[in-house]
Parts: sequence; structure tokens; C-alpha cells
Amino acid sequence: MKFEKQKTIDLLIKIFIFFSLIIFLYTIYRMSIYAANGIELTIILKKYVKYLIISCALISIFFIVSKLNYNLKTNIVLSFLSILITIYILEIFLFLKYPNMDNKIIDKNNKSNELIKIKKFIDEDIYPFELVQKKFNIGTKKIYPISHISNTKIFLCNEVDTDIFYISDKYGFRNSNKDWNNQVIDYALIGDSFIHGACEKDENIISNLLKKKNKNVINLGSGGAGPLKELAIFTEYLPKLRPKNIIWFYSEGTDLTKDLRGEKKNKNLTNYLDDNYTQNLTEYQSEISSHTKKYIKKKLSTKLKQENKKKNGVNEKINVFLEKTKILRLWNLRSLISSFTNSGTIIDPLFFDIIEKVKKRAGEWNAKIYFVYMPEAKRYDNQLNRYLIKDKYRNKNMILKKLDQMNVITIDVDKDIFDKNENPLSYFNKKRVHYNKIGYELIANYLIERIQ
Repeated sequence: MKFEKQKTIDLLIKIFIFFSLIIFLYTIYRMSIYAANGIELTIILKKYVKYLIISCALISIFFIVSKLNYNLKTNIVLSFLSILITIYILEIFLFLKYPNMDNKIIDKNNKSNELIKIKKFIDEDIYPFELVQKKFNIGTKKIYPISHISNTKIFLCNEVDTDIFYISDKYGFRNSNKDWNNQVIDYALIGDSFIHGACEKDENIISNLLKKKNKNVINLGSGGAGPLKELAIFTEYLPKLRPKNIIWFYSEGTDLTKDLRGEKKNKNLTNYLDDNYTQNLTEYQSEISSHTKKYIKKKLSTKLKQENKKKNGVNEKINVFLEKTKILRLWNLRSLISSFTNSGTIIDPLFFDIIEKVKKRAGEWNAKIYFVYMPEAKRYDNQLNRYLIKDKYRNKNMILKKLDQMNVITIDVDKDIFDKNENPLSYFNKKRVHYNKIGYELIANYLIERIQ
């Protein structure tokens, strides 16, 4: 009998060592993914080094335990098993108490068909909105564009089975050319795809909803833009306009994660931290448009060739598996601990430097700055985030507190608008990437109330 019990204890030790090794290897895998995406080593280590230490410690501890006498070995294994069971009971409780609202649309579009569709658009002189991250040789100068193709029909997106188009203005943004002729600009909007108007028709986007309220508005929203690119847009296009109010829209899910991390490595964008730097892009818009069209055509051709050779990647299958094993990986418990120990998103001080520079430069013509905090769908589709983590999610409380100390006027779309609804997800489109027309309209109306 004792021999059977000893075999069971030894088996449990081997299982613990095995799963500790799995944790170690999974951590290495996640670190490699972050590194491949250009994330700084310090950020990767801050996020994952604790899991490397824990897994290595567990492997070492259980290897030592395996060499101990039966009674001591049994007590340690049973104690650890009790702790582990308690932890998973807490995880299951959090999962059941704060379930995910998982009913968003899964993108089933065939990538090849999408590329073929875009090729047909280009043949009709309709160009897709495309991020350009390279310099163009224009005469004797090298120009890094931060706008898009001007005076052209642009295909922006299709997130809910409707193709969204607009006619770009003379600088490649989503305005009419006459908007630039107004003697007084009430609002200048700066932001990413939410302000660009993804993925809604012209009449439903924030800038045009504000225009319906008899406001003169310039929309400088650009899909994929982060804080540094937005600073560049501000520098190139606003000083001559001297708008009365500058509304800076902050995207909770991307601005401090992938956007700023990538942009701070781009010398073409960090140049704009110099108060005297400008490329005078308005003088080169015709050439920028021409080069951008060539760039898009070349990139599309490359994508079509790659798509023909593409096979389902291992990483995609692993990601699907990981999504289905959140309980096993203690996702809820780790998220909760992370939020209350401030070990989640790191607030890069460069972000606040950018806001301070915008505030200082806008002060040269006495413009007011408004910072609008735009929540992502994950804040609401995960009930743990909404009801337990709350303002600690994505460090919202720390961001807004710091901005308050900087005397920046803030507008919290989460607290002031969305969270007042029992179902804030009703303000997002079915794919839950961007807001729908109801969400945009609520924000526009609230801005009118707050900004005089």
C-alpha cells in the first residue's frame, strides 16, 4: 500500500516538473513573438521574467523534493497540490462571475479575394488606405509622408460587410477641400482610425457630426497613427490653421502598446520632438500622392505573390489554442493581480512629453487642448475588466491623473458615456474593432456639450 502511494507521489512530482517545463517553454515562445515584433528587451523582460523565475524555481524545487524521504516528500506535494487546487478554484470563480461577452463576428474573408478586390479598385483609380513607412525621393530631398493620397476616392475598410469609401482632401485627409478655407477653425481633431472614421460612412463619423452642429472642423485622423505620428501631423498641418481647440483622441488599446513602441524607433518621427523640425509637407503633396500610388501598387503586387504561396501558419493555430485555454493559464487571476500591482502596461514618459509639446506649441496661438480617452471593446467584453479591474485596466487612472497634473483638460468616454449603458458593446460595430454610428454620435454630442 505504501509502495503504491509512493508511486503516486513520484508521479505527481514528475507531472509538476513537466508542467513547469511547459510554462518555461511557453514563456520563451511568447518572448520570441514580442522580440520578432520589435518590442524592446526591457519591456519583454518586465512582462515575462517573473514566469521564467517561477518555472525554473518550481523545476528545481521538485527535483530536490524527489530526492527527499517519503514522509517529507508527501507533505510537500500534498501542500502544493492543495494550493494549486485553491488557485484554480479562484480562477474558475472569476471566469464564471465575470464571463467574456464572446459573440463578436469572426473575420472569414478570404485574403486572396480581398487582395483581388483591391486590385480591381485600383484599376478604377480607387486606392486603399495604406500606411506608408518609407521615404520618397522628391527632387533632391527625401520626404517621409505622414498623410495619404490627395483628391482621390479612397477605400478605407470593410468590417461589417460594407465597403467604406471617401474622397480625400487636398492633403490626403478625410475632409472636403473647402474645410481648409474657413477663416476660423473651431475644432482640429487628431487621432487614429477612430477619428479617421473607421468603419463608417461620411455622415456618421465624428468630424462630420460636429460639422452638422455648425462647427468648422478639420479632421486629421489617420488610421494606424500613434502619439509620435500624431505629433508629426500636428506640426505639419496645424500651425498655419491656428484652430481654437485641438482635440487629441487617445486610443486605449494601441497608443501606448504597439504604436508608440514602434514609432519611437522611427527616426523620421522622433525628429518631430525637435521644436524647430518640419518637412513642410504641404509643399510636396502632389509628389507624395504620386509616390504613394506607386508604393501601393508595388506592395499589392508583392502581397498577391506571397498569398499564392501562403499556408496556414503554426502561430495562428497556437493563438487559437491559447484563446481556448485561458482558465488553464490562469488568465483571469493573473490579469487581476497585474492590475492591482501596476505590472501591466508601462506608461512611457515619452507619451507625456509629446502631450506637453503639443500643449506648449498650441499655446503659441492660445489654442485649448482637450484629451479624449477612447476605450477599447476589451474593457467591456471581459467582465473582469469592467467590474473588478475598472480604472486600473490599461492604467487609465494613472494616465488621467498625470494629465490632470499637467493641467490638460480630459474627457473620459468610458466613464462619461459608454459605462453608463448596461451594454457598452452596443456602441461598437459587430466586429468590435471600432465604434458604430451610435457610438460616434454620442461622442460628438458630448464634445459639443463640453467644449465651448
